[in-house]
Amino acid sequence: MRVLALDVGVSLVKAAVLDVQSAAPTGPVVGVTYDLDHPTPEAAEVPPERLWSVVTAAARQAMRGVDTVDGIGLSCLAPGLVLLGARDQPLAPI
Repeated sequence: MRVLALDVGVSLVKAAVLDVQSAAPTGPVVGVTYDLDHPTPEAAEVPPERLWSVVTAAARQAMRGVDTVDGIGLSCLAPGLVLLGARDQPLAPI
């Protein structure tokens, strides 16, 4: 069994396809960086579109040459509030 593992950190998203039985990557471990915005000196935020773009880029790179996986694992460094409007779109940065 193989899973696509995604690790969303503060400024880096890592992705790899892992063999569940051995817990080893079956291909490259990919890292894609992203920038945080600092609206004030003590705050950091990221637009949802930027984060989604980085997550999908990392996933695509890790899945190169892989036909299917049996699941997806997601790990996030810290919780982030994402408020959605009536059209299920984010209303503010994370």
